[in-house]
Amino acid sequence: ELTKSQRSRRKLSGEAVTQFLVWKPESGDKAIFWLLTTGGKGRVMEREQFVDLRDKEHRLSLTGYELVHDGVSWSWRMEKTTYTNHQKRLRNAILAKNDLALQMAIASLYNSPGFRLVRRQVGMLSKWLRGEWKRLRKDTEPMPALPTFLAYVRRLPNPVPKKKTKKVMDVVKA
Repeated sequence: ELTKSQRSRRKLSGEAVTQFLVWKPESGDKAIFWLLTTGGKGRVMEREQFVDLRDKEHRLSLTGYELVHDGVSWSWRMEKTTYTNHQKRLRNAILAKNDLALQMAIASLYNSPGFRLVRRQVGMLSKWLRGEWKRLRKDTEPMPALPTFLAYVRRLPNPVPKKKTKKVMDVVKA
C-alpha cells in the first residue's frame, strides 16, 4: 500500500519493497501467486527464500511468454518456442499458398499481448514475413496487407487504498 514515491524512497534507503501479484486464468479455479521484491533489508528477506528472476533458469513463464529485464525495464516477451511456432505457421502458409491460413496466422501474431518486447518481436516477425514472401513467392503475387495497428498494454495504476476515516457527527444536546 505504498505510493510510488514511498517505494522509491525505501529502495534508496536500502529497504526491501515487495509487490504481491495474482493471476487467475478465465478458465479454471486455480490462481497463480508471486511475491516480487527488490533487494534490501526487511522481514520479508528473513522469512522467505527468493530467486533472481534475471537468471534464465528462474524466469517467470506464463502461456508462452516470459518476464525479462532487458537493461531498460521489465517486460514480457515471447519464449523461443512461441516465436519459432509463429515463424513455422507463417512459412507453412506461404509455402502451401493457403491465403486463409496465412491471414489466420497474421491475425494470431497481431493478437499477441502488446507488451513492449512482444511488440518488438511482432515487428521483427513482420519484417521476416515480408522477406520470406519475396523469397518463396518470388513476387508473383502481392503480399496480403498487414495490420497497421498493433495494440499495446498500458500500465495500470497500482492505487493505494484509501484509509477509511470515521465520520464524526456533531451531537447537539437539546
